[in-house]
Parts: sequence; C-alpha cells; structure tokens
Amino acid sequence: MSEHSDALDYVLSIAQTGTPVGDLQHALDALLTTDRTEVELADWRLRRGRLKKVCDEILPVTRLVRFLGESNGHVRFPLDSKAPDCYWRRAQEGSPIGVEVTISQGRARHILGTELVTAPRGSAVRGFLSLQDDAGKRMTEAAKRSSRAMYSTPQALASTGDGIRRCLREKDHEKYRGMILLIEAPLETLPAQRWQALQPALREEAQRLPFQSVFVLGNGERLPGLQLK
Repeated sequence: MSEHSDALDYVLSIAQTGTPVGDLQHALDALLTTDRTEVELADWRLRRGRLKKVCDEILPVTRLVRFLGESNGHVRFPLDSKAPDCYWRRAQEGSPIGVEVTISQGRARHILGTELVTAPRGSAVRGFLSLQDDAGKRMTEAAKRSSRAMYSTPQALASTGDGIRRCLREKDHEKYRGMILLIEAPLETLPAQRWQALQPALREEAQRLPFQSVFVLGNGERLPGLQLK
C-alpha cells in the first residue's frame, strides 16, 4: 500500500464513522500532500474510484465550513447514495443538520479533467466549457472536439448561472426540507466579485426550495461563493 492509499483509507474511515471538523481537515491536508503516482493523480483529476466521494462530498463540505468561518463542529458522511450526503453538527448545537451536495456542470468538468489527464506534459488545456449536464449526445461530442478559445465574462456568467438553476430545479423536493444545499460550480473561471451579478435572480429562485440554506461554492482553495438562502 502506498502512503497516498493509506491516507485515503484514513480519510474515508473517519469521515464515515464521524469526526470533528478539524480532525477531518488535518487528514485531508495530509492526503493532499502525499506523493501520487500518475494513476492516482488521474483519479484525482477525474474524481473517480475511491476518490469520488472525497472530491464530490467530503471536500465540498469542508470548504463550506471554511466559507462560513466555522472550524468547530462534527461531521459524518454515510458515503452511500441516499440523502443527505453529510450530517453536520455545528458548534453549540445538539442536533446535526443534513447537507446535500450537488455538482453543477459535472459533464463539462469531466471533459476538462480528461483533457488534463491525456494532454502532453506542459501543454495548455481548456479551463472553461459552456456545456450543461442535460446536453444531448451531439452537443457533448461537439464540445469534446472544440478547440481552446477565449471566453467572455457574460459567457461564463450565463453558462454557470444556467448550471446552477438546473441544480436548484433538480433539488426542489420535499425530502430535503430543513437541510443545507451546497452546489459546487466552476467559480474559478472569473474573479470572485463578478459572481455577485448572479445573486439577485438566483436568490429569488432559491427562496422557493425547502432547504434551510443554499450555498454555491467553487472547487478551488480561493473559496469564491454565494449564499442564496
């Protein structure tokens, strides 16, 4: 077993049994600093295998905790296919609250990750793709074949806004009442302040959802984010 595999085992173990937020963050920091083989690095970029739950559930929740400035509390991840994805007991609160995580424009993310994995070392790859998850096969194939190109602020805002709206519609179910919704979106494509232009319209749509709170966060360490409810 490699150091990376051992660190991954530990993260998944404490996340599933439940752990203080700080302990989970330390375990993730250790995982992220281990040496990785080319295969392990590809798994990270494609969010596949045993890393999928880390990338799609555990890391987004820890980013939410940091975004809110709450370093205390306790989290538990069932790591199954049922809702919610996480139970978070915040500091000074007795009962945990469910956190449901969903990924906006996951299909575009996968295409960009595949390009990063397969591109020759040192070559430039795309960082933006305005493809929605409900795009048909023809549009998806065309997006894969398209070349690297500049994109404008209005293009990024429109594409990302459409992806977030799709997530809001898909999660509009009574079973989520009282939970927190966390949407991971490609907010790294623009400076953080530019995303404020989306907030009024998205906030109006989010108010109708049964969630207690709704957040949109990027998937990087800069933590650009929006609270919609």
